[in-house]
Amino acid sequence: MAGGMAGYETEVAARKAALFKSLRGDVLELGIGGGPNLRYYNRATVSSVTGVDVNDAFFVYAERANQARLPLRLLAASAQAIPLPDASVDAVVATLLLCSVADPSLVLREISRVLKPGGTYTFLEHVAADEKQQPVLAASQALFDPLQQALAGGCHLRRHTGAMLRASVPELFATVDVDEFQVPKCWPISSQIAGTAIVSSSRTNS
Repeated sequence: MAGGMAGYETEVAARKAALFKSLRGDVLELGIGGGPNLRYYNRATVSSVTGVDVNDAFFVYAERANQARLPLRLLAASAQAIPLPDASVDAVVATLLLCSVADPSLVLREISRVLKPGGTYTFLEHVAADEKQQPVLAASQALFDPLQQALAGGCHLRRHTGAMLRASVPELFATVDVDEFQVPKCWPISSQIAGTAIVSSSRTNS
């Protein structure tokens, strides 16, 4: 898995570069895996990166991808129980994460908890295809979903993650910006979303 998504990474490279260029301060990356996102972090603006993944076998690849460019700390933990204090990071990054966690709503709650007031959650996820606009893709996702979960670490093909993110306003985030797009060469995960969610600058963690 550390290098098995090379084709996908090529397809989304420009989008990731644009999405991550505004990252600032102390960044938490959930599901860091082999570190494919680390190349996009600007050393001039990102102070440190804490990478969390349930599988610590990835960490040697993440260290290699980082090449000591940034201060990097790696923690073996679940995104559903982030081992960091409330309001402790400036930004959270997660790509292709919410498809595979058992409880994505709990992950969003944890992300909101650890972000400082005004902090930003940057995401890129594959999602369920629209049944009316892409009926063939939607049907294919439904057919292959059980196999995908078995072979790809619990990855679900039919999660409506964009709707869930929009529904998290205003409880968890003050604003959510979701951009829907297609990556045609990456069937059956070609239906994707990317964007940012911002925690209220006046929020106080309880």
